[in-house]
Formats: sequence, structure tokens, C-alpha cells
Amino acid sequence: MLLSVFELCKAYIDILNFGKSLPREKISGDFTNSNLLACFLSVTLPLAYYVSITFLKKKIFGKMLFACYAVLVLILFIILQSRGALLSIIVGVIFILPTLKRTILLVLVSLLLLLSIALLYLKYNSVLGRLLIWKITLLHSFDSFFIGHGTGSFNYLYPSLQANYFMQNKVSEQTVRLADIPQVPFNEFINFFFENGFIGLMIFCGVVYIALKIRGTGENHLPVFLKAALIIILINSFFSYPFHATLLLMILFFIIAALSSFIRTRVITTNQIVSKLISVLICVACSFVLMYLYKEQDAVRQWRNASFVFTEDEDAENIMRNSFPVLKNRGQFLYNYGSLYIEKGKIEEGLQLLEKARDNYNQYDLYLLLGYTYEKLNNLKKAEEYFTYASYMIPNRFAPKYHLVKVYISEGKIEEAKQLANEIMSMPIKIPSAKINFIKQKAQDFIINNIK
Repeated sequence: MLLSVFELCKAYIDILNFGKSLPREKISGDFTNSNLLACFLSVTLPLAYYVSITFLKKKIFGKMLFACYAVLVLILFIILQSRGALLSIIVGVIFILPTLKRTILLVLVSLLLLLSIALLYLKYNSVLGRLLIWKITLLHSFDSFFIGHGTGSFNYLYPSLQANYFMQNKVSEQTVRLADIPQVPFNEFINFFFENGFIGLMIFCGVVYIALKIRGTGENHLPVFLKAALIIILINSFFSYPFHATLLLMILFFIIAALSSFIRTRVITTNQIVSKLISVLICVACSFVLMYLYKEQDAVRQWRNASFVFTEDEDAENIMRNSFPVLKNRGQFLYNYGSLYIEKGKIEEGLQLLEKARDNYNQYDLYLLLGYTYEKLNNLKKAEEYFTYASYMIPNRFAPKYHLVKVYISEGKIEEAKQLANEIMSMPIKIPSAKINFIKQKAQDFIINNIK
């Protein structure tokens, strides 16, 4: 609970310090983006309510304290325009307060629902972008229907799947403009189906079903609030990626472990000893997972801190080196580590890390950086390969096409360069910038200078 208050205060401090100059996506506390922060705070609401009415001696004071906390959280959700968090709160309120006066409950739910719909229209392009991601992911989920493509495979496979989709299908200009390369599909159930197949998805749903069937004993209402928190995580999972955030994953395992201690004999088995044994095994397994996740979370925290240290400072390199044993299989970490080396002029070490990152980090930024690096080393064949791949990954980006034109010119492929320069001139601009104007001007100059 203290951590949730800390994260909430940190978010409001950022808002007060930076105001409108700070994009809402950057109001993220210790998380990677604002969606995960909103998910975390929404999950803590039912747990905070339970603490306020159970452990505080004066219940009225506890409820007032919780009301202030809840209002601040909801205001932050509106600032962050977090639709998923608001929808999850609606379901959580209905689950925890089914006996609340029908009129009050109806008004509360209606207000939250209207806010969610309003935010849906405010971020309409974001919705269309996610629908494209879901469509491509589901189309290829059936390629390996029963067992999936493997845990963690989405990050690596999706960029190629999207590139093939654009090459094989005639799509609208709006679709091209909305395309991007996500590291997650913004839906944990689709991601689970894609990576673990139908069998894995059914096992996961089975565990959730058992957890939601567990009831409290006597006057102990803790399972109700734990299940409300679990439901809120699941609702957020339809629109975000809480299972990819270490802290939220720790909370998920904590909830399941805590609920398992309330397993009754009639829920799982007719044998009370077996039932207790299952509870102990689940708690022990979850404890080991939590220990591993804590270690990983600490390494991730150090990694994030390194990104705020100047690349000239040796501290950044030391932090990355210390995090390497734990995060050596994380493609994004290897990409950041390799980028740091290249910025410091350690090209060979940087390239080794970037090439290793390709094993499980098949992302636009990686291939663009590889292209830049090989272009500087005058390895034009490799540079052409990586710039071409990056261009197909996100067809609305100018940078890979511009550098590909430069590579073609260096290779003497003037006709290919002219064709690509014309394509650059005809591309719509998604977000105007000085860099894009510069690229278009260079493309225009090249075309004019090479008119026959």
C-alpha cells in the first residue's frame, strides 16, 4: 500500500513540476509507461479499501482516507486517459459492492462508463492501431494452434509478420500511417494464445477459474478483495500488458498464493490433507517465483537508472555490466547495452551485443541502429540489408528509406535510389518535424540533380 501511495505522489509531483511540457505517456512512476502505472494503481484500490476498513481502528477515518486516495487515483486516470483502468474499476466496484444501494451503484458505474467511452473517442487512432495488431496476431496464432509459438516469441516474430502483411496485402493509407512495431500485443489473452497456444490458454483460464471460485471463511472477507484485485488485473489485460511488468506479475502471484490459503476441501478434492498440501505447494511455488522476480526487478531498476546517466560517465557502463548476468537474455537490455558501447566508440563490442539482441529482439530500432553502424563502417551490403528490413517493418517511417537512398548512391544503384526518393516524396507525414522536412528536401534535391 505504501508503494502505491509513493507511486501516486511521484506521478503528481511530475505533473506539478513539468505541467503540459511532460507527455502523459512519461507520467509513469517507476514503470515503463503510464498504462502500467494506471494498472498498478487500479489493482491496489480494492486492497487499499480492505486495509482501510480492517486495520484502522476508526473505520470512518479509514473510509475517508480511502475516499481521498480513490479520488486522486481516478483524477490521475483521467489525466492519463487510461480507458482500461477505468473499465476495470467499474467491474471491481460491482464485484465488491453488490449490496450497495442500486441507485448509488448505477450512478457510479454510469459515470465511470461515460468517462471510458469519452476517452475511447479521444484516443480513436490508438484503438484502430491496436485492432491492427490484434488482427495480425490472431491470424498467425492459428499457425501453431495447440502449443503456440513459444514463450516470449511475440516480440521476435511480430515485426516480420507485420512486414509480410504489408507486402502481401493492399492496405489503406490510414492503416500504413497507424502502423508501428509493439513489443506486446496490448492484450495478454491474445498474447498467451499466440505464445502458448490453446492448451496454455486453457490452463491459465483454469487457474483463474479455480482462484475465483475460492471463498472466505466466516467473517474473513479478504478473498473478496483479493478476487476483485485479480479481476481488475484481468480486465486491464484486455487493453494493456500487466504480465510483462515484473511488479504487477509479483502482485498476481501474491494474489494467487494468498487465495490458495483459503482453498476449501470441497473446491478441489474430497481429501482435506490433499487440499492443504496443494495450498502449501502453491504458496511455496509462488514464493520461489516471487524471489526470482524480485531479483529481476532489482536488475531492471538498475538498468533503467543507467539510462539517466550520461554515456560519458563510467557509472552507466558499470550498471549495465552488473545487470548483464540477470538480463543477458533480454533483447531490449542487450540493445541498450550495445547502443551505449557504440555511443562510447566501442564499435566491435557494441555490434556483438546488437547482433546477439537479434535472437529475441526483432525490433525496428535495433535494425535501424545496425544499419547506421554498418553504414559508418562502410559495410554497405549489411547496411542495405538492415535498412531494407527496417523499412518494411514500419512503412510510414522516413529514416530507413532516407539512409537506404544514401547506401544505393554509394553502391552506384542510381535508379533504385531515384525510385526510393520518389517514394519518400509521396509519403504522408504522420507527425511533422524538422528531421522529416530535411529528409524530404534531400530526396527532392537528389531527384532534381538526376533528371535525365
